Amino acid sequence: MDKKEEVPLDLVIVRSLIIDIYGRMGLEQKFKSISPGQLASLYEEWQERVSIELHHKGKIDKPYKAKDLRNLSDYEAQAYLYDKFVCDYDDYR
Repeated sequence: MDKKEEVPLDLVIVRSLIIDIYGRMGLEQKFKSISPGQLASLYEEWQERVSIELHHKGKIDKPYKAKDLRNLSDYEAQAYLYDKFVCDYDDYR
């Protein structure tokens, strides 16, 4: 079995927050009402903010720069969300 590449700490933290949000009644529906492109950009911004704080504390070498994904098609944004923020989450623990 191949070892997966290590996921950045900032991404792991954002994924944990997303799982928590989707586990709470009511919040999940609010997030599902956001367009996929805007949601992907929001998660990217969260990762950037988390990475900046981790960088300031000396936990990571350089902060992550968020991508603006608002102009992706819904299909492209859904695929991006799944591939980056949902897929194989448990494999990274």
